[in-house]
Amino acid sequence: MARVIETTCLFLLLSLVALRPLVAESYESAGSAMTAALEQVSDPSPLRTLAFDGVIVLSACAWGVSRLRTPRDYRGTGLEWGAVLVAVAVAISCLYAGNRRLAINAGIDWLCHPLLAIVLVQLLTSARRRRLLYAAVVASACVQAFQCAEQAWIGFDETWRHYQTLKESFWAQQGVALDSPQVALFEQRMRARDAQGFFPHSNVTGAYLALCDLTALGLTIRGFRNHGGSALSLVAMIGRAVVTAALMVAVVLTRSFGAVLAAAGAGTLWLLWRRWRPWIDAHRRHAFALGWLVFVVGAGAVVGHGLYHGSLPNVSLNFRWQYWRTATTLIADHPLTGVGRENFGRVYLRYKPIDAPEEIANPHNLFVQAAAEWGLPGLAGVVLMLLGGSWTVVRRGTTNDETLPAPAAGATARPPEGATEAVRYSRPPLLAWTVGLLAVMTLARLPLLGTDDPNFLYYASVTAGLCWLWGWVCFAGLGARTVNHGPPPPGGEGTAFALLALLVHEMINFALFVPGSATTFFALFAGCVAERTPAASAGASTAPTALRRWAPLVGALALAIVMLRFAVVPVGRAQYWIARAQTAASRVASTGQPADVDELYQRAARSDPWDPTPCALRAKWLATSEADEPSEAALTAAVAALHQAVGRDPHAASHHRALAQLHQRLARLTGNPEHYRRAVVAAQAALERYPLDPDGVAALADREREAAAATNDQNLARRAAVHYRQALELDDARPEWEKLRRLPPHERRRIEELLK
Repeated sequence: MARVIETTCLFLLLSLVALRPLVAESYESAGSAMTAALEQVSDPSPLRTLAFDGVIVLSACAWGVSRLRTPRDYRGTGLEWGAVLVAVAVAISCLYAGNRRLAINAGIDWLCHPLLAIVLVQLLTSARRRRLLYAAVVASACVQAFQCAEQAWIGFDETWRHYQTLKESFWAQQGVALDSPQVALFEQRMRARDAQGFFPHSNVTGAYLALCDLTALGLTIRGFRNHGGSALSLVAMIGRAVVTAALMVAVVLTRSFGAVLAAAGAGTLWLLWRRWRPWIDAHRRHAFALGWLVFVVGAGAVVGHGLYHGSLPNVSLNFRWQYWRTATTLIADHPLTGVGRENFGRVYLRYKPIDAPEEIANPHNLFVQAAAEWGLPGLAGVVLMLLGGSWTVVRRGTTNDETLPAPAAGATARPPEGATEAVRYSRPPLLAWTVGLLAVMTLARLPLLGTDDPNFLYYASVTAGLCWLWGWVCFAGLGARTVNHGPPPPGGEGTAFALLALLVHEMINFALFVPGSATTFFALFAGCVAERTPAASAGASTAPTALRRWAPLVGALALAIVMLRFAVVPVGRAQYWIARAQTAASRVASTGQPADVDELYQRAARSDPWDPTPCALRAKWLATSEADEPSEAALTAAVAALHQAVGRDPHAASHHRALAQLHQRLARLTGNPEHYRRAVVAAQAALERYPLDPDGVAALADREREAAAATNDQNLARRAAVHYRQALELDDARPEWEKLRRLPPHERRRIEELLK
């Protein structure tokens, strides 16, 4: 029974590792305006991410139960105590976060990644199982590489032509003028032709592909060093080399210079490691300390250069220096609690200087983001995880079950003296694994693509299936039998340096905070640790201690309870009522038949006390549902709904801007001076969330000017004039090269005419 449970858990986790990088995910239930403007395309629900996390947690619980029935010693990963400290920091940050729903969803998701690594280390007890993991990772990278190639060589041109045909309607549905900086920025990014595959940013895609490429390179070298000399082995070696080369090309197509440099640097260190391996093996502690010393000195040199010169040499690096410099002020204001996961972008605007060009969602640095979102305790937990995990990889030598001698003809394969039971029974049928995982990649992926277009679904399933199968067969099927050729080849070391490349890139990137790339990283870390950790036999003579026996199961059960109570149940109920409300709203719009849309949105808001999305959607429905100008009662109810959204997400300037607009509409409808005053107060609140925003200053001036005209208040008129001038001054204070985010020409002319 224990063997069946472990095999089932391994299949579920390998399916997740293979599938997750190839689908979109989101932590919030609010869809983007751009997606809403496209036909037959929908945004992912946060339930998708919670489902992936549920697979990890349930697998951990099942493995913990099976371990109680068949005791085995726990195989440490070095992540445990750091993960516990991060879990405490996540819980504290959720209590103080502005948008608690985002902090809870994203915090739980991140904690599931070290749990995934811990469970996989326990399950990857043989070389064959590790081969399945590596093959699943590289096969999914093949699909990602194909998507990047399709985007770079075909998709970008077709998408641009299609965009030109619907440009006006596309932006009109979002309420954006064609001369808006938002349009110019969107088109500039389209013309950049940076392939991003299935991830939200090309830098994340580059980091992910570099990680998988170095892993594939290590496995390819292993195949050359340790093959059986048959024709099938030769075909396997050629196939692996082709896949490795294709992944290299895909990294270049992302145009992520940081990913290319990180991969090249890790490859150089790999060569140096091969050269100095005897000394490193004899002085592991010294090598470990030396490596971290080099990292600290290098990071200190970068920080010192930035402090001395006020900038970093490269334009892209200088942008990041501005992010980090501003984030330090944010961290100083929230040193122990942080602002909560996925809340950085909201709070960052309060500190953003006018010469910083981008309104970012994260600071593009692993340590800065951990400190900003989880506080200094979270930063300490991340550092502890890095220290513990890297020491686990460095201090243990590679096991040699990958290079067991092949049995003689007609002989029964027997494990050598001292081999573990795990090596003896872990021989999964390759065909069954191939069929099962391929079905997940083709059929289970279809409902996760966000569209019901049959042509696209057919194309996506066929191309993904073929690419994935090619990578899988090359790394898991062909030439699976190996013979011994002396010392273990550097396959696991390739994975170790691949992990190092991504960590180095994380100093200017955020791939470890994107679910798909983070899942791949922690899965490969598990394979790397498992390859260096002897597997404990079932019923070992040395029974594990009570702490080692019960702690993993108790931790997994605790996380499962937290997920159900604070995420799965409230999010699931809210998503159900939101879907019903949107369906009813569509029916009202198409048929004109009345429906209780407002009540459905209120049920959604009551189902999840931390999510501002149902409240904001309700306000939008009340303000736009009537054919003519909404009634005073509808606008008043919309204002109340937006106040509720503000209470659940106080740092979001967009809610305060929408509230100011609703009060302004109420004032125009009723002529009540109090609504004019409240519109000004809401605009001031929005500006407090983003003080150096020229658009926000101009919006406040508009509210003050209209209120002054309605109430004949000269003080308000003078304040409006001051704010109009401030908006122009802030816009002029932007860097000279900053063209896209300036006020549109027609907006500047309007403000100048009003000042006259």
